[in-house]
Amino acid sequence: MIVTSLSAMCVQAASGEIKQHPWRKLLFTFHGLGMFLSLLGGFGLMARLGLAHSSFPLWIKLKLVIWASFGFFVYILIKRKNLNKTIWLLNLIFVMLAAFLAVNKI
Repeated sequence: MIVTSLSAMCVQAASGEIKQHPWRKLLFTFHGLGMFLSLLGGFGLMARLGLAHSSFPLWIKLKLVIWASFGFFVYILIKRKNLNKTIWLLNLIFVMLAAFLAVNKI
């Protein structure tokens, strides 16, 4: 949900109509819902793995930074539409990095 809505927002920013597009509210809703569900699922997985909330391993700290950056990307897209290609590329890189961190648990 996060990656799809963020990619669609990048396309809208490229067309120059991110603020007045009719699907804007729907995309923001999907993005926010995806952010919430991924955070909820991530902490649920931590509880299932038996990890303490006081001492996060490095891979969890990095995934939280990646999660926060996905939220910040929306703000950047609204303020600076010309960075849409950069944000789209960072979106893909961060998804691959998050998957790598989840599989290898570095």
